Amino acid sequence: MIPLLRKKVAMRAGRGENGPDGCPARKTRLLHQCYAKLLEGWNALTADVKVLQWADGLWRRSWIVLAGLLSDQPEADTFCCDGSQSCKVCTCPKSRLHEPVEFPLKSAERVRRQVYRAADGMMMIHGQAKAAKLFERDRRSDVKWKPTRHCTKAGYERARKALRGTHLMENAFWGKTGFDVQLQVMSSTKLLTSYLCISVHICIYIYIYVILLHICAYLCISVYIYVVSVYISPYMCIS
Repeated sequence: MIPLLRKKVAMRAGRGENGPDGCPARKTRLLHQCYAKLLEGWNALTADVKVLQWADGLWRRSWIVLAGLLSDQPEADTFCCDGSQSCKVCTCPKSRLHEPVEFPLKSAERVRRQVYRAADGMMMIHGQAKAAKLFERDRRSDVKWKPTRHCTKAGYERARKALRGTHLMENAFWGKTGFDVQLQVMSSTKLLTSYLCISVHICIYIYIYVILLHICAYLCISVYIYVVSVYISPYMCIS
């Protein structure tokens, strides 16, 4: 990790933890600004079929697409401009994650509309007397939104809570042709969950196998000691 982005270093330098310029928001914003530069003009560049030479030397007509994401929880949070206390798959709030209830699935376009409405002051947020514009949004995805006078730390965090933890900023993956960042993170989450389940089962099997080996070794040693004692006991009596 870049030292400048380390939370403790940044907080010692005077940067807070909450608000639009807090450590989590700034780290996420910098990553998406970098991705926005890398993906600049992506839709136009990949709109048509390209004739490309493949590794086997043959030329083929090819579509260039964003294939997917593979991430753990921290990377999934950053890709979605989200917090660590929210579900990436659906709109279930943290307080109800333990309940067997179904919630609507998330999609990048739906999250995008909600973030824009909150930033433009078109969403009523709990705790505010009236809706207020929080940011002057820039059309360029690699430029930081300019906060208004209404965008205080408390106001920003209230807006995030209304959005279930999502940061108010431009996501570099929004609007990319054939790519939904929420669905990709969902697939990554399911893959990671399956991997963890398999790993846990393997660990349990290995643990049981080791216990059985110890039991067998103990029984073998016990039988060996008993046989030896029975064998030498007559000689001990004679002596």
